[in-house]
Amino acid sequence: MEWQFARSFSPGIVILALTAHGLLAQEAAASIRGVVTDRSGRPLRDAIVSISDITKSSSRKIITSDRGDYEFVALAPADTFSLTVEAAGFRREVRSGIVLEAWQQRQMNLQLVAGDVTGRVTAAGAASLMQPEDAAVEALVDERKVKDLPPDKPQLWQLSGLVPNVLQFGLKLLF
Repeated sequence: MEWQFARSFSPGIVILALTAHGLLAQEAAASIRGVVTDRSGRPLRDAIVSISDITKSSSRKIITSDRGDYEFVALAPADTFSLTVEAAGFRREVRSGIVLEAWQQRQMNLQLVAGDVTGRVTAAGAASLMQPEDAAVEALVDERKVKDLPPDKPQLWQLSGLVPNVLQFGLKLLF
């Protein structure tokens, strides 16, 4: 009787182990998406958008939709990326120094300037964590700063004081 139980129980353990392994292997991937437009705000279809993972020396290319949309998914967090956009009759634009956080969905709308194809527009440095669509500000708070908060009942509102460009208006949450 015990042997039959172990025999029927074994496939269940194997399936559970394979499923758990797959869940543990998933990364906290990030994404970048946006719309490519010209200076007047019209979407540019068939623009070539390339993303290069500088950290891993890899790259991908996609072509914008009829609405000028593009999206890169499953990007490794904490890696440094460079985004390049090219379209016929427009100057190539490069955004470099892009670092994504885990699960971040970065919106990067790009506006191309008409002109000489050999011209190039480059924006270097870290992209802002401000999301203009909803005025959300994202930031990581250093563990040391959190430990420096008053030890007796640290309040959630005190964390907002650790983030640059966040104003406090006397809001105190009591938990």
